[in-house]
Amino acid sequence: MRQWIDKPLYVYLLGLFFLIDRTTQFFFSFNAGLFLVLYGSYCLITFLLLFLLRRTILRKGANLFILLLWILVLFFSEINNWLSQTFHLYNYKIRYLFGIYVLIFLAVFFIQRKLSYAIVNSFNKVINSFLLICSLVSLINGITIYRKERAHQLFLQKSGKELNAGNNSKHDIIWILMDEYGAPACLKSELQFNDLLVDSLKQRGFWVSDSMPSRSDLTILSINSLFNLDDTIPPANFMYAAKYLKQGEWVTQLNSTGYKFTALDFLDMPQNNVLKKLPYFPYDYFDQLVYGTLLWSLNETFLYHNDAFDSYNQGVAQEVCKVVNKKETRPQFIWAHLLIPHMPFCRDKDGVFIKKTANYKLAKEEEISKEYLDYLVYGNSVVLKLLNSIPDIKNKTIIISGDHGFRFPYLGAHNPVRKATFCAVYYPGMDTTELNGIRYLQQIPFHLHY
Repeated sequence: MRQWIDKPLYVYLLGLFFLIDRTTQFFFSFNAGLFLVLYGSYCLITFLLLFLLRRTILRKGANLFILLLWILVLFFSEINNWLSQTFHLYNYKIRYLFGIYVLIFLAVFFIQRKLSYAIVNSFNKVINSFLLICSLVSLINGITIYRKERAHQLFLQKSGKELNAGNNSKHDIIWILMDEYGAPACLKSELQFNDLLVDSLKQRGFWVSDSMPSRSDLTILSINSLFNLDDTIPPANFMYAAKYLKQGEWVTQLNSTGYKFTALDFLDMPQNNVLKKLPYFPYDYFDQLVYGTLLWSLNETFLYHNDAFDSYNQGVAQEVCKVVNKKETRPQFIWAHLLIPHMPFCRDKDGVFIKKTANYKLAKEEEISKEYLDYLVYGNSVVLKLLNSIPDIKNKTIIISGDHGFRFPYLGAHNPVRKATFCAVYYPGMDTTELNGIRYLQQIPFHLHY
């Protein structure tokens, strides 16, 4: 054992630690076969790289080179976030990371060449031991998270939250969610923008909030809390949030009263299939493992252009028009999630498609806000067209909302603007006094009088 611990096994142990760390974030999706295939592939690639590098001038630094390379590839998102949060580097180019990597490698490589064999062996022992300990800690942490989330799930099942079934009128419910739509008050104070959708909806009889706080500024956490009837316990991560969202207590209760639920979303919603997969969240175990790596980032950059997101939005709008005009024997709950005005900003205010928009992280504040507002104006026209397509709208319950506020890169992580979102509600015999008492977006299901 002592002989093995002195060898540079860290190039292989890093991959093992990475897979264990990612797996323990959400045990429910674990696939042993895929785990072994991916680790075997990692080891094979590492072996081949070592074989090639040891036949070049980098032979003495081959292990170090591969270690740093894998760190950059596998922990790309963590490095990216650390630079952003620690040094407030929101407007830097990704290629700078590779420049920093080369400089660090060269510095350590030349230092290593001057070290004795005994010191290098000690270095191997320290790194090997560190990665083994990290793997064990990740496993323990994952078990702790699992036990905590089991308690969370039991809480959701036994919370006893029930909807207001006051008039039993069984109106159709249509919720159009506009992702990252900021509160009218914030649009005015932060971006000097007067949102005309507010006046349009008020003229149609809607109650419109000037600023509606959301429980979270992250989409999946916000929507999960909504569909689990104002769940105020933040899940450990996206995967657990997605699991709870799929179970959706709100939909369960509506089904028990006779509603049919139809979801048009890229998220995995209760009793529905994903309308179209988008690279925002992991959908399965493979996604869970590669989420946040350089591979995920490259896939997002090169395979998902504006047309993919625009196609999704157009598809949602078209499906809404079909579903609302379809004759059903049961009352419907239709959920439509539009990625407007969320980036990428795919269209200008007149609805003209934009093939390539400004880089969200590199653009100036004025450029981001202009493209965001233009997209928002276009989104307003989409909403009004959808409302016009709804038959007998006066006898339906309609909600138009965001999931959180705008989250531009230059806004601080704790800026309240990030959670302040748009919210408009209409239902027959609406009680505006009651609606004025809503404190959070996620409390709306309790105030619709089904």
